[in-house]
Amino acid sequence: MPSKDDHLARAQHNEFFAQSTDNPFFDWKLTGIFYSALQYVDAYLATLGVHPPTHAARLTYVERSAKLKRIRRDYRDLLNESRTARYEPPVVFNQKDTIIAQHKLDAIKKAILPL
Repeated sequence: MPSKDDHLARAQHNEFFAQSTDNPFFDWKLTGIFYSALQYVDAYLATLGVHPPTHAARLTYVERSAKLKRIRRDYRDLLNESRTARYEPPVVFNQKDTIIAQHKLDAIKKAILPL
């Protein structure tokens, strides 16, 4: 199973991808931001010996963990935006959407990195 450091490296990798992707690929930028958030969550969960196999299982841990309560809404929003970006082709995202998503990722990092 991946370690905390493995997940942190992947989170940084995904975040670099998101930061270097430019328009008109805002859907991919949002997806990269979400997967960075996912890896930060998995880094924390790995310290507990937890390795969720699905998005639903991970979301359950986020929603039930007292230590993750500060990020519940931001994580859920990023998950939903990423799903929309990947599976709802008529929906178009813009730069403002990615800026908001980056702020959510920053809040997630701020909450998780000290754990």
